[in-house]
Amino acid sequence: LANLSARQYSSREKPGKTSCNAIWQNTVINALALYYVGAALCVAIIDGANQVVGYFDMGLCSGANSSYAFVRNNSWLAQINEITILNQLQQNPNQTVIISHWHEDHFNLLYSIRNNQQYQPFWQQSSFYVPDTNLQMAINVNQSVLEAGGTFVVMPNIVAPALFQFQINNNPNILCCKMDAFRDAHPHPHHHGIYTMVKLASGRLAFLAGDCTYAGVDINDRFNFYAYIQACHHGGNYALRP
Repeated sequence: LANLSARQYSSREKPGKTSCNAIWQNTVINALALYYVGAALCVAIIDGANQVVGYFDMGLCSGANSSYAFVRNNSWLAQINEITILNQLQQNPNQTVIISHWHEDHFNLLYSIRNNQQYQPFWQQSSFYVPDTNLQMAINVNQSVLEAGGTFVVMPNIVAPALFQFQINNNPNILCCKMDAFRDAHPHPHHHGIYTMVKLASGRLAFLAGDCTYAGVDINDRFNFYAYIQACHHGGNYALRP
């Protein structure tokens, strides 16, 4: 399979065009909402008007991850939050979505609605910023965006160690970093993902790791004073080098 970066970005947009973005240069970020979605990650980005304008990862406790979430007494909360998120996508379909890496627990909400016509406006009006991969499920998500005419921007994998920083619409409040931490024989998503730093309206900084290995985080980013840190890999131990 060809990697995402070798594919078309969008059926309507070209890289650099930003008409689909919900986050603009002057968008103020009031808060981040970390939804409990079981053994997964979904973080809403909330603007100065207290509206959800984007997401960092869109995972759910389903499929291979469901056994870890539904054995707990609070699994009902994950189900309620799934409904809340899906309702929000229908009410306000123009979103900016950042996917940290292509493991199901970080994007399977997108995958679950890819063929649902109720969410066609979401696919059409939203922008997606993602790391490169050859995973078929990711290519299927890409195809849903292409068919609807939304914007799908792929950050390619490059020779490690390397780091590429980018802002969404030159917004100084959200700095995304595509990292390539190690020269893997078979690139592992934790080593080639996107982490994000958010400056809130309060002036406090938040760090969103996804599952990105800390060893790949830029040395300057490691020494920022963060008021909020989303612990990588659900706060768990790495099977691979940290």
